[in-house]
Amino acid sequence: MTAPLLQLDGVVKRFGRAPDAVQAVDGVSLAIAPGEVVGLVGESGSGKSTLGRLVARLADPDAGSIRFDGQDVTHRQGRALGPLRAQIQLVFQDPYASLNPRDTVGRAVDDPLRVSGLPRAERRDRVAWLLDRVGLGGGFADRYPHELSGGQRQRVAIARALALRPKLVVCDEPVSALDVSIRAQVLDLLAELRAEFGLAYLFISHDLAVVRHVADRVAVMHLGRIVETGPTARVWARPGHPYTRALLSAVPRLHPRPGAERMLLEGDPPSPRHPPSGCRFRTRCPLAFDRCAVEDPPPVDLGDGQQATCLLAG
Repeated sequence: MTAPLLQLDGVVKRFGRAPDAVQAVDGVSLAIAPGEVVGLVGESGSGKSTLGRLVARLADPDAGSIRFDGQDVTHRQGRALGPLRAQIQLVFQDPYASLNPRDTVGRAVDDPLRVSGLPRAERRDRVAWLLDRVGLGGGFADRYPHELSGGQRQRVAIARALALRPKLVVCDEPVSALDVSIRAQVLDLLAELRAEFGLAYLFISHDLAVVRHVADRVAVMHLGRIVETGPTARVWARPGHPYTRALLSAVPRLHPRPGAERMLLEGDPPSPRHPPSGCRFRTRCPLAFDRCAVEDPPPVDLGDGQQATCLLAG
């Protein structure tokens, strides 16, 4: 069995001080294999982006461990993070906000190469090659972000992320700010780059239709915890957690299945400052019963690599 490229074990991240600290990430365990795409889905405020920042070590975990390529990187700081920065890159949601408006496209892609100490001539050639590889061409190097469309800016961000030949790219809502027609082009580009360079992706998105298209496995996050994981096709066909079923039932379908009913969730999500006792989803779950208020459900193995944290799973 191939060793995980990334391994999270019991990772915790809190913001603020007790007793009103926000439990943004609470005991998350997750693995990503080399070359694998894992989709991380959930509502806004579920902790997806915070988890992505922890993976990239842009934030420090309060507890748990993070291993990358066989090494414990949980407590690395300062210069010790340098080699890890090259191996884990990010593509953010807003391609305009993630690019310096005062820098040309060429400078934006060149920055990580310059920091790495690559000679200027090699950097110039690699910038031109990267821009060409993402479908822009070397002629874009002298342009500024405001001169580009949203899709072109995101291609620049992808080129910059690839500059140092990473093994893992954290894609945080990389297509949600783009037009539908442009989304497909960027998703196809990410798939091509994955195949060409053997990249692994942590693909964060609230759009389940997109995740179904790109991910090998999916992890469903609710109120700071992973409530279900498994192969994407299996989770879509047989979701084991009521929260997953509710998310899937909300996905628009061109041809709805006859007799299919939507699972509507009533009320607002609980506050991450004061999550419910027992199962954190119970206050909105139409299937909740008395035990859900007192028992924190452990992961239940549903077979074929699928797990769900629900007392009714299995």
